[in-house]
Amino acid sequence: MFISPVTVLDHCAKYIPAWDSGLNIADCGCGLGEYTIELAKRMNNQGRLFAVDIQKPLLERVSVEAAARKYNNLITIWSDLELLGATRIPESSLDMVILSNILFQAEDKATVIQEAFRLLKSGGKLLVVDWLDSFSGLGPQKSDVLPVDSARQYIENNGFTINTNVDGSNHHYVILSSKP
Repeated sequence: MFISPVTVLDHCAKYIPAWDSGLNIADCGCGLGEYTIELAKRMNNQGRLFAVDIQKPLLERVSVEAAARKYNNLITIWSDLELLGATRIPESSLDMVILSNILFQAEDKATVIQEAFRLLKSGGKLLVVDWLDSFSGLGPQKSDVLPVDSARQYIENNGFTINTNVDGSNHHYVILSSKP
């Protein structure tokens, strides 16, 4: 991973209430769980943390890691984010949704953003982290990279208000937005 979840979440902190205040958060497309585990640590077993992914082995790995650290507020969900409603998380129930390195992989990017919108409460935050370029094979194929302007357009076209571009890295952009 070329961008630290610690750094990203620290930059987002001024837009988020206290992490351990009982928030409900989903890391959609959690992968290896870098954001999931960092969020679980910050949430201090308060609220609910959903780790959502289409790959069962990754969910199992995240679950084992969380259990080893005694993070008891984690719920894993096997789901395809490109199917609206497939996460089975109730509508308007989350304070934050994270999409890290997901949009470049999605064929139906609009549905992924629509699912995030469906899940969030009014005022809830969407955090999008994705690749700036392919970097000679370090990242996704050049044809799969979603440029930051296109990502912003998907976010805004699906009802979100962009709050800020958080400092990313040399390899990633970071966009924080809100559901009105």
